[in-house]
Amino acid sequence: MKNKFIVYTLASLATIFVLSCEQPSTNESNSNEEHVHAEGMEHDKTAVDTAVNPDQKDEIGKVKTVLRAYKAALENLNVEGTEKYFTSNSEILETGKVEGSYQDYIAHHIGPELGHFKSFTYNNYEVNVIVDGDYAFGTETYVYVIVLKDGERVIEKQGAATSVLHKENGVWKIMKSHNSSRDVRKASH
Repeated sequence: MKNKFIVYTLASLATIFVLSCEQPSTNESNSNEEHVHAEGMEHDKTAVDTAVNPDQKDEIGKVKTVLRAYKAALENLNVEGTEKYFTSNSEILETGKVEGSYQDYIAHHIGPELGHFKSFTYNNYEVNVIVDGDYAFGTETYVYVIVLKDGERVIEKQGAATSVLHKENGVWKIMKSHNSSRDVRKASH
């Protein structure tokens, strides 16, 4: 029994090692990689995305378009019509809480919340996407800044979101979305 465990463990470690060796380093320079580092601009890691499967570049672009369109709606403080970006059985999780479907989320959380905002902007936005058949997996990182209507109070948070998208009738839609945030950590010098 102990020998089987050791064999399985070694086989698993060997597999992980082989798979990690096949992945390109994200620190290496790549001519396909786009960089925009100005505050408030997107940082698009296309090289990382296409390295997984170059044939999926078009689908990766379509997934990114959906994620960016939803982000733009939030920045415009208007979620009207955004249901088209989500599956009917979607699930939203936000900072430790299951919010329910996207319809629940806009009715009881983000929809009413946006009414209290003077502005909502995403800075240092980065998006990475992997496509596998009719499913896509997106990771977004950003710093969001909310200015509230009452007294010009400002909220600034470092955030991340992970989304699972499903391709329905040729259209990418968000099936699950989990986002979280924390206070921005200032660099110490």
